[in-house]
Amino acid sequence: MCGFRPASINSRFVAPWSFGRSRKDDPRRTSKSVSKLFQPNSVYDRTSRRPTRPPQTKIFLSTPITGLLIRSEDGTISFPHRTRLQFICESLRDAFDCSLFCAIELENWGSDVADAFSLTTRDYREIQGADIVLAFPGASYGTHMELGWASAFMIPTMIFLNSTGPMTPLVAGMEEIVTCKILQFDGDVFPTPEVWKGLLGEARKFVDMIGIPTAVPR
Repeated sequence: MCGFRPASINSRFVAPWSFGRSRKDDPRRTSKSVSKLFQPNSVYDRTSRRPTRPPQTKIFLSTPITGLLIRSEDGTISFPHRTRLQFICESLRDAFDCSLFCAIELENWGSDVADAFSLTTRDYREIQGADIVLAFPGASYGTHMELGWASAFMIPTMIFLNSTGPMTPLVAGMEEIVTCKILQFDGDVFPTPEVWKGLLGEARKFVDMIGIPTAVPR
């Protein structure tokens, strides 16, 4: 005979987590403060103990890394390149209500570079969830791979190219595949702050065109 016997209609189901607990300890009986953690579109802030809304826009900033580190003496990005890139990152955060991902910034400007497997899967997932990609490809193999991911995921992309460097046909043709704008600037790998201010204005127009909401007034 089978040892399983179905419960009768009048029997009361006792949840496994309720043994040895009083009714007030039942995890299903949550207070209002705890239930706020499960509100849609909220992120739990352990510091304030309050739910906070995530940023409206996620920007993936694609930049050369390996080529810059190889050319430096101490294995980190050089001071001129670092200061220009820091200015770009800060101005993007100020200009848009965004969560900005910049790999070299995350890796402490070359001091804490992740291993190949970790950084590849990390960047792939970050770019997959981005609202927009901004790229300074230069001669970087990695940045061009990230542009390929962006076009495959149909993520709007803005590309900033040094006017003295070559533009490959595949980069020039991205506008046929995905919403894309290509701008050229005079300078090194990254533009000077003065040049970047003009490029940032074009980035604002691009964001407005593709309809990404931002909370910072124009």
